[in-house]
Amino acid sequence: MTLGIHLCRGNNRSHWYAEGGYDAIAERLFEELAVDRFLLEYDDERSGSFDALRFVPKSKMVVLGWSAASAPSWKAGSPCSAALTRRPK
Repeated sequence: MTLGIHLCRGNNRSHWYAEGGYDAIAERLFEELAVDRFLLEYDDERSGSFDALRFVPKSKMVVLGWSAASAPSWKAGSPCSAALTRRPK
């Protein structure tokens, strides 16, 4: 069995729960939380830089959420949706 956790930054009834990057919690979070996968939101400025990912052990995987389906960047024809629908040549 594979166990993962989504670290939700908010949007429950349009409320947010956290602000800032993952840096303040990264080392303890990635080392001590007994999961195989981390699903992290990196879809806006609240997420900070990718520097916190240096603490992810090789035995664990991170899935980056880089676009929220509710965000304008997700609409058809946008760069985000185009990148997902682009076919390799």
